Amino acid sequence: MKLAQAYLNGKIDRFEIMKLAEVLSDLNKKALYASFEQIDFTCESQFNVLQTKRIKKKEVLQYFSLLLAAVYAVTNRRLASIFLNHYLACQNNTEFFKFLPKSKRKPFIMACGGLSGSGKSRVAREIAPHIASPFGAIVIRDDIVRKQLAGVDFDTTLDERYYTLENERLVYKEMRRQAKQAILAGYPVILDALFYNVKEREKAEALALKLEVPFEAFWMEAPLAERASRVETRLNNPSDVKKSSELLVQLSQDVGLINWRHIDTSGEKDDTLKKVSVFLKRYLR
Repeated sequence: MKLAQAYLNGKIDRFEIMKLAEVLSDLNKKALYASFEQIDFTCESQFNVLQTKRIKKKEVLQYFSLLLAAVYAVTNRRLASIFLNHYLACQNNTEFFKFLPKSKRKPFIMACGGLSGSGKSRVAREIAPHIASPFGAIVIRDDIVRKQLAGVDFDTTLDERYYTLENERLVYKEMRRQAKQAILAGYPVILDALFYNVKEREKAEALALKLEVPFEAFWMEAPLAERASRVETRLNNPSDVKKSSELLVQLSQDVGLINWRHIDTSGEKDDTLKKVSVFLKRYLR
């Protein structure tokens, strides 16, 4: 079953697109590639990539840009955005931007903060495809970057050693580095992180000022019971916070004065996106 047919038959969703990005990332790290027509979905959640061959690294990146366009064409903007962002999370290869269509709009930085379970990552993921650029915005998430720096898979649970103040400083620094690369390539960026530290919020805004691009910042909020329910039911999520008891630790932290736009995410997903979209009208398709 080819990708287009699998999508039309309802046998592929964002998790399958992420799996596909991971498989292709592994192939591309070895300078291999597979034809788009050779991606075969054998059943609901399994697929085989057939007949790979060795090519130059530059050709790998060029090939993936074409594959991304194909995913966009046969599925939808949302899955193409997820495909791109998960591939970049696996690769973190800035050369890839050279092979993407250039955006006709000036890039900007959007910061999406909030404590665990506040819905910030969902908002970032769902709003990204609607940002006016060829494949939407590049989402840079703290949970992903933390595991990039640790050199582990996204489903690996990190212990407290990776949550020291020093390590968190490195995570945010790396997020800003990746954001700068995307902005210089002409792509808008969404920084998805806790942002509980006022200095990190200030540094995010300072980065936008330095790069001379607009800065939009949101702070996601929801009642503790709602956040606890979301955390306890997480699936295929790179966050290490999966127990409601861990939320109490965050509540003890002093987040300081938050002058970002506060968004209540306790309602339906579409209602939350509408609230955010009101402030992003000039950046949307």
